[in-house]
Formats: sequence, structure tokens, C-alpha cells
Amino acid sequence: MSKTCINCLTEYDDQFNICPQCGFIENAPQPDGKCLQVGTNLTTITIPSSVTEINGKAFYCCSGLTSVTIPSSVTEIGMNAFLNCSSLSSVTIPSSVKKIDRWVFYGCNLSSVTIAKDCEVVDSFDSRVIISYYP
Repeated sequence: MSKTCINCLTEYDDQFNICPQCGFIENAPQPDGKCLQVGTNLTTITIPSSVTEINGKAFYCCSGLTSVTIPSSVTEIGMNAFLNCSSLSSVTIPSSVKKIDRWVFYGCNLSSVTIAKDCEVVDSFDSRVIISYYP
């Protein structure tokens, strides 16, 4: 079977957790309390509609990331998915997302987000982020 890299959209064998095209490491561990350098050149991402869940630490510490568009196919965003993406100032979260796990957007540069009213939010945003809800 194959999977698609959410960094460069290359398909590769799903037995590996690293994309052979761009080196993106899926669910990369945090080494010695420091941010990974994987994906630091990434500035914007539109996640493909084939993705249903954004795994934990998927974009962890991608400090150059400024904008993310999440498709309506996504229902859950895993813990630390965008933690310490310090340049991230824009994210589109569709109403299909029903769970945003812990610390997903901590350390980002977000000022506000809009989410579904029935979305489970588990300490996901810095306290300064204004959360509004879809009608």
C-alpha cells in the first residue's frame, strides 16, 4: 500500500515513516526537548482531500509555516500537530473537524480561529486566541 506525504504530496510505501522525496518524518519524536528541523522551509500547505486525520506532530516546529488550509475530509487534528509553528498566522478549520487535541496550536501566531460548535477542543490554543463558531 502507499500513502501521500502531507508535506510535498509524493506517494510512497506506507511501511516507511519518512518521505523519500522531501524527508518529511511522519509522527517524528521530539529529540532532547528541541524542535525538529524537518519542514522548516515549508511556508504554506493545503492538505489533500484524501487526508481524514492530521496526525500528532505532523507539522511540529515548522517555524516557516504561515498558512494552512484543512479540507472538509479531515475530522480530527492530533496532539501537537502544529505546536511551535511560530509563524503560523492563518488556518482554515472546516466544520467537519470534530476534535482538536491538546496543544495543537500552542506557540503559533494565531489571533483567531473559527470551528464547529460541536468540535471537542482539548486545551488546543494559546489563551490569547479568540475562538468563534460556525453558524
